[in-house]
Amino acid sequence: MLHLIISFSVRHNRLVLLAAALLAIVGVYALQQTPVDAVPDLSENQVIVFAEWPGHGPLEIESEVTRPVSQTLHALPDVTSVRGSSDMGYSLIHVIFADHIPLSEARRALQERLAGVQTRLPDGVVPQLAADGIATGQIYWYTVESTQRDLTDLRRIQDDQIVPLLSLVPGVAEVASVGGLQAEVRIQADPAALVQTGLSIMELTRQLQTARTAGGQVLQKGGAEYVLQLRIPPAADSDELLEHWRNRVVQCADGSRVLLSQLAQVSLDVMPRRGAFEKDGSVQVRQNLQQSTWNDVFRIASNILEWGTVGGLANLLT
Repeated sequence: MLHLIISFSVRHNRLVLLAAALLAIVGVYALQQTPVDAVPDLSENQVIVFAEWPGHGPLEIESEVTRPVSQTLHALPDVTSVRGSSDMGYSLIHVIFADHIPLSEARRALQERLAGVQTRLPDGVVPQLAADGIATGQIYWYTVESTQRDLTDLRRIQDDQIVPLLSLVPGVAEVASVGGLQAEVRIQADPAALVQTGLSIMELTRQLQTARTAGGQVLQKGGAEYVLQLRIPPAADSDELLEHWRNRVVQCADGSRVLLSQLAQVSLDVMPRRGAFEKDGSVQVRQNLQQSTWNDVFRIASNILEWGTVGGLANLLT
């Protein structure tokens, strides 16, 4: 057999050279198109379900959120294991599927089942699927630094300007912020003022959680229609934001109305920090980019660098 192959190759040397050249071209093309990962994904076929319930402890979240969601998801076909954990303010559930189940099919089945369990959960708790990424998918880290801005401003720039741009990069499943300080509006109610107006803290909370817009009908004038809507415009800065909140109208128990500033003290504060990132001895704002499933790390990194140049990320802090 070997003698026949050698004889055929000698007699048809041009054909053999052409076939070798074609195989080399196909090999180079396949090498360029093959996804490459420095750390291969050896994790289980899993999907993470995340649910937030701010202000509640682990025991309450375990009984009201983690346990009912875990029991419901465990009944799904081809689910081999469900592991749940409860922490301060949130629940985290890992759903492990059989290896032959495609990840897209698993996520679709979970999404349908979560829609049914929503009625059994406390108000305001909405379970969501985590990003379509892998356990070893943190492919790009960077920090946001400035000598002229504090950690609150850097975190706001990160969340409001940089994250929306990087979320558009092909192959990026999630952009997660680490470190910095997140600003929040803190409303400290005056108990004496609440008693005087006949309001409870729960009723005050309910009124402040209502929509900040009110829809209306249309006004016809000159052959044109004008939409009527009562709306609070977005604040340009923190002072204007606080002024909007202080001027919120609250309805008292007797039907009269007062401003929120008459019932509570409104101030700008930072959320309690439960973690930090340190670089060269100083606290910084860091960002993790998670790659989506079945993507090439080097191609995504190139897309990130190209997107940063096109989007002008380097000019955001200047």
